[in-house]
Amino acid sequence: MRMIARFAVALLLWGISPSAFAHEISIEFSWDGATPCKTLSANPRMVIRGFPKEAKRVMLILTQGKNPRGGQEIDLPSSGIIPPKEVWTMGVCNPDVYRWTAIFKAANGTILAQTHTEKPFP
Repeated sequence: MRMIARFAVALLLWGISPSAFAHEISIEFSWDGATPCKTLSANPRMVIRGFPKEAKRVMLILTQGKNPRGGQEIDLPSSGIIPPKEVWTMGVCNPDVYRWTAIFKAANGTILAQTHTEKPFP
């Protein structure tokens, strides 16, 4: 019990809410069909699982290393399936590892959780 209390205190000191770990959130997608090196590119189909049930919106952000590629906040379907062409970013181009970050928000804008996934392109 004492160890759990210490862990919770450490999380609070790091600025991470213990509730952020209540869900195992995952994002699945594929670069198949991605058109590389376009000024603007649409997201691939994404399947998000384990997000907080209170989440109504999601901000999806693409980065390449430390370089931001853009992002957009959209309504979060209750199914967690984000169809292609919902979010527009600067397209993937150079072979590298790209990261999608998802920030989940309640209807009132409160941030509930966030996660990310990385995948090499191509």
